[in-house]
Amino acid sequence: MCGRYSISKPLSTVINTFKLKNIAGTYQPQYNAYPSQFLPLLTNEKPDTLQFYQWGLIPSWSKYFSINRGFTNARSETLLKKASFRSSFLHQRCLILSDGYYEWQQSSLGKIPYRITPKLGQLWAYAGLWAIWTKGSITHLTFTIITTSAKPSIAHIHHRMPVILPFDTHKQWLDNASSTALLQHLLQSSNEPMHYYTVSPSINKPQNNSADLINPYFYNQSPPLF
Repeated sequence: MCGRYSISKPLSTVINTFKLKNIAGTYQPQYNAYPSQFLPLLTNEKPDTLQFYQWGLIPSWSKYFSINRGFTNARSETLLKKASFRSSFLHQRCLILSDGYYEWQQSSLGKIPYRITPKLGQLWAYAGLWAIWTKGSITHLTFTIITTSAKPSIAHIHHRMPVILPFDTHKQWLDNASSTALLQHLLQSSNEPMHYYTVSPSINKPQNNSADLINPYFYNQSPPLF
């Protein structure tokens, strides 16, 4: 699964990287993004606008809204089989902007947090789904991160990882005319080079959101950096 990530680059870098034309909200670097937060993404409806949706997808047909019961992740293998994700997969897709995510590895020292980033330190985008829940005048916009089996190079940390979409597939993922077969193919085609290292246990607390959280932190038996 993916339950924490970072989007810590300056706004100017985000704008230039994703060729944005509009900003619909206030951007602040997040070093420890967690479910229930409003976080930046691009949707198929407004692909050139940075928007901020709440992490934890609530399907439109849910009887009531509770972000604590939202779906943080959606498995790529079963999107069309799950009523919670089928409609969003076909009609409401998004790119979740990030510069790294966190996973925890069980060890003799307990659970050790790792940060997994693009090899060259740039930004990347996770495949995501969004939904809109309304009741009367109340509207909630939420999203989930699509996950897949981890690449062999990081599977020892965790067996799942976000689907990372290469830049040349972003337009296809957000294109309303893309076929279901193409969309499913995009979820399997990522081969983005990755880098990982251990980080401070301070990342365990969601309320912590300082720049030092993304720095390497060495444990007594920490493995080497890759």
